[in-house]
Amino acid sequence: SSQMLLRMLLRRLSMSRYLLTRGMRKKGMFTVTILVIFLYYVIRYMFPVMLEELQYTEGIEKDALRTLHATKSVLIKDGLEKRNLLSMMTSSRPQPSAPNPLTIWYQIPGTTAILYSAYFDNRPLGAQTSDGPIIRILGIGKINLPNERTFTQKLFCRVSYSNKQDVCLSKEVTKIFMNRKPNYNNAQMKHHDLYFICHLPVSVVFSQPTKVSLSTDRSCTSSYSYPLPIRKLSTFSLTPKLEFGVCIQKAIYQINQYHLVAFIEMTRLLGASFVAIYDESLNETDIRLLNEYIKDGFVRLKRFRLGDIGIKDIPWHGQHIVMNDCLYSNMASTKYLVYIDLDEMITPHQAINWPAMIKQLNKSKTIATYSFRNSFFVPTRKKIRVNSLNGSVYLTHLLRTPPTPGNHKRTKYITEAHSTVTVGVHVVWEQLPGYGGYLVSPEIGLMHHYKYVGNRYVATGSIFTEDNTMLKYKDVLNKAIQENIQNIRKANTTTSKLDYM
Repeated sequence: SSQMLLRMLLRRLSMSRYLLTRGMRKKGMFTVTILVIFLYYVIRYMFPVMLEELQYTEGIEKDALRTLHATKSVLIKDGLEKRNLLSMMTSSRPQPSAPNPLTIWYQIPGTTAILYSAYFDNRPLGAQTSDGPIIRILGIGKINLPNERTFTQKLFCRVSYSNKQDVCLSKEVTKIFMNRKPNYNNAQMKHHDLYFICHLPVSVVFSQPTKVSLSTDRSCTSSYSYPLPIRKLSTFSLTPKLEFGVCIQKAIYQINQYHLVAFIEMTRLLGASFVAIYDESLNETDIRLLNEYIKDGFVRLKRFRLGDIGIKDIPWHGQHIVMNDCLYSNMASTKYLVYIDLDEMITPHQAINWPAMIKQLNKSKTIATYSFRNSFFVPTRKKIRVNSLNGSVYLTHLLRTPPTPGNHKRTKYITEAHSTVTVGVHVVWEQLPGYGGYLVSPEIGLMHHYKYVGNRYVATGSIFTEDNTMLKYKDVLNKAIQENIQNIRKANTTTSKLDYM
């Protein structure tokens, strides 16, 4: 590099000397002056630039050589393959395109599968982690029921680590239904919620993984998805910062703004630290209203729009992805998660709130899930004045049907997040080994369901029982709703930036 620099400098000085000699012959002082300025420019400005360019080129060559030597010295055991990282970085093959930030879905090239989120799970999960920790990817696969019972295409994991090491795992990805009782007879539903499990060998000495891609190529050198960031569960503490959070079980697409405010304020009264909402197709006015809660951290809004990717034939609009993503995304920070819909509320009938009720029920350390029976609530004929709102279902719907029988029909639940593996609509499908559930007596707690219940209940009004449990919250709930009326008006008259997690 020093010789190259010397040759370049001598070449430019030779030209300067030639021009200087020619100028002296003509005895033109003007020409001599110009040549002196030119020489000053070369020495003052161009020489440092040439030197910097050469040093930069040398640095690139040295870095490439160091990377190549480091790559050759890496030995990856137990099902991992040796990778030439330099060739992977400089390959001319087409790279996967990044997902549209508004859709947040990651396509696996050459497949019908799309991915939503990924989590590093190093809990003792029994058979799933017999070979080591796993990366749990939540996504959707196209499955032709009833002929196919799983996603049939073979997939492999390409994992990135914080030290920039990329590894292709030779063990095939395991595919698991999130809904443990899929309707095999419903052949019209082509898409289904799936876990894509990447198995990490126990002896891997790298740091925790940071990104993951799925590929149809066993060597992971082509046809792989854009890398998903991996969230970590290992930050979980036995004393998490938050005690209760609420997961709304469906991605919502339209709301009654007054009821949404009442729902949020009711969960706050019962002990929630946040409400997680997944947006299917909310309009800007609804999201502006939610932004008032997002600012103080009480609402966690995530985008979940299947319409953006043209998927309509999936059971319950991808409900199982919503529920399980809420589980894993909040597992590290929250002890208990409450799973309900917008027209439901798990209500303590003896205690004042959820923490007091769980303390009342918590008689065994192996109980991780508390299930609550369902009762439908309908309006009373007595007019109950609800300040100026005159409409919160929690204070006007005070007649209920008998609780559902104890077979988990229509039940909803509160579950200890870190002990839970997979949640369903009415039950927890899987927990860590050694943990179980408990069906709560209606005298202690009940799931209030504020839904039109059909003519079979209206025709036989004698089955209803008056239930005034919610009236103990009347004054404080009315005040909270009244204070947020202004936020509703503001959301309908102003514009602001939409705010997602």
